[in-house]
Amino acid sequence: MFWGDIRLGGRTDLVFIQNNLTGNSYANEIVLPEVVPYLQTMGQNPLFQQDNAPPHYARVVLSVLKENDIDLLPWPFCSPDLNLIEHMWDTLKRNLLRQKVFHHEQQLRLAVQGAWNDLGQNVIDNLILSMPRRCQSVINNRGGPSGY
Repeated sequence: MFWGDIRLGGRTDLVFIQNNLTGNSYANEIVLPEVVPYLQTMGQNPLFQQDNAPPHYARVVLSVLKENDIDLLPWPFCSPDLNLIEHMWDTLKRNLLRQKVFHHEQQLRLAVQGAWNDLGQNVIDNLILSMPRRCQSVINNRGGPSGY
């Protein structure tokens, strides 16, 4: 499993997740060392988006975010069309499927890291800039799939 964060004009490094993700591991291996420093470069009161995965909303995670003045974007359930990082993972998977077969975990890690690093920032920015259209499509479909 991997974790990464995108924003207009930037992205975090990719984090490899070794074990099952729990609230504690998410807080200690991702939020504190990656999310907090990354968002602190964005000025006061950054807004952070994450999906409704149980580790993301563990008390320890919410506490760390609150202690660091990081607000969460309220996130509707069952809204994968609006979760842009899922579209990023899909793009990475498609790019990786064009490559050779991976014989061990280290090869796969290096390939994923390379695909993440090689992904043009314009792809990320265009995805983010498509958000108003995506939201309008979900509204037009009365909460149904956006078609993206």
